[in-house]
Amino acid sequence: QLGYQAENGTWRNFYLSAARELRDGVVVMPTPSTATPDAVTAMTVEMFLDFLAIRLNGPKAADRAYTFDLQFTDLGERYLLEVENGVLNHTKGAVAESPTGALTLERAAIDRLAIGQATFADLVADGSIIVEGDTAALVDFFGLLDTFEFWFDIVTP
Repeated sequence: QLGYQAENGTWRNFYLSAARELRDGVVVMPTPSTATPDAVTAMTVEMFLDFLAIRLNGPKAADRAYTFDLQFTDLGERYLLEVENGVLNHTKGAVAESPTGALTLERAAIDRLAIGQATFADLVADGSIIVEGDTAALVDFFGLLDTFEFWFDIVTP
């Protein structure tokens, strides 16, 4: 009833979507692919690192403290990744004094990873990514990244 009475379109849609979810549950329909090769290659490295920060599971990462150096050989750029207090921050051009790990790679390796054409282990195995330092920490870091379902509950727990 709230949806039918709402004048604001945003609230109307929220109420009606919530009512439908309460009646029918979450209706899973075909999911559009947002990680197309064109979209991924159009992202800057900073955008991709922001995407990783969004995917970091804060409560699981709360007690971890990692620093990783990334060096992109084809772009001539370096980035410092810092995981602390459940947050991932990145700084362009910075280098850690004593990093937990270091990755040397080309931009194409990130694209293959984001599109799902290869896993991190595949890229290390074929030499697309060179890892130095604590590889267990890198594996742990990638294990802290969540994947999100496209269809999710709005009002039901």
